[in-house]
Amino acid sequence: MKLQDIIRAARKAAGMRQRDLADRLGVTHGAISQWESGITIPPIAHRIDMAEIFGLRFTDLLPELGRRGVFVDDPELVALVQALERATPEARKTAMLVAQLLLDRELLRQLPELRPPLQSARADG
Repeated sequence: MKLQDIIRAARKAAGMRQRDLADRLGVTHGAISQWESGITIPPIAHRIDMAEIFGLRFTDLLPELGRRGVFVDDPELVALVQALERATPEARKTAMLVAQLLLDRELLRQLPELRPPLQSARADG
């Protein structure tokens, strides 16, 4: 099942409107709409929050674990995610935020054309 379908089904099962979920997460109604239509994907931190709101395991909102790719091909990462599932919510959220930052940094390295230009550090007279 795709992430967008999981989010939509869990939200409906919880009897929530998109606006209700948006209010709980502190995002716009449009963000929920984009997640549910597959236009964008929610950051890891919001996936953790949604798992708590819907009473799901947060790995239920990580369908990447079931597909071929970096998550499945990296046994250390899979083990880390499984260990985080047993951690306290606070520790889990902190660790997943760090993971999101590392992932974002890696994506920027892979796409140098998206990197902002460095400012020249020259001194004026």
